[in-house]
Amino acid sequence: MRNWLKGFLASSSCHLMVITAIIINIAIIIYDVDHSITTSDRAVMQIMSLTCLGIYIAELAVRLYAYKLQFFIKGWFIFDGLIVSAAILAYLPHCHHLHVLRVLLLLRLCEFMPSLKTLLEALIYALQGIMATLFLLTLIYIIYAVLGVQCFGHSAPQYFGSVSLSLKTLLQVMVFDNMGEVIDAITPRSSWGWVYILTFIFLTAYTFINLLLGVLLESLDHTAKLHHRQSILNHHTHMRQEITALKEYFLHLGDVPQKD
Repeated sequence: MRNWLKGFLASSSCHLMVITAIIINIAIIIYDVDHSITTSDRAVMQIMSLTCLGIYIAELAVRLYAYKLQFFIKGWFIFDGLIVSAAILAYLPHCHHLHVLRVLLLLRLCEFMPSLKTLLEALIYALQGIMATLFLLTLIYIIYAVLGVQCFGHSAPQYFGSVSLSLKTLLQVMVFDNMGEVIDAITPRSSWGWVYILTFIFLTAYTFINLLLGVLLESLDHTAKLHHRQSILNHHTHMRQEITALKEYFLHLGDVPQKD
């Protein structure tokens, strides 16, 4: 029974049913937010939303029954459970302000789109590298902000009068916003002001983006290799199960003598 349920959950018909419920539910949310609807229409939409929620709960309950304790060691199953739980909270009587959580149901589409699922897993795997890169960027910002206040605080107080102003100016420079005016304000009294700006741009706008892309690409490659290995392992497991079933079948027919 559980094997049949696992096959049903992995079937295209089950996926299509859940995806259709998600799309209908999101369409209802968007229409509800953008339009002022009548009481009768709201009742119909509420019934449709609850029907979609019932589909989510039923699919989650069947999955929990089919996989038993394995349900709690699979990351995507736990992820789906949290999203459905958030959607249930949004329908509680005194939690109307949590209706925004229903939008999270869109994230369930990642489970049915292998490429998007791989991308999301790669992003999660890359979090450690992204945090390290952001920490390095923060250090560079602080160093250049302090240098900016000490070197250009008197000549350009509107840009480097304090550390907070310096951080704001450097953020604008990194995204190439108002960069020319900043250079014009600091170069007349300091001949090496352009060196300060150009080295900061090189270390942040270019180096940071390249580091971030490197971390994401490495994580994506690692995740793709894991998926490939998992698919090979699943194929081998399936082949072993078929071979075992065939052996038992022939043993049952008596075509292969059973060893002591």
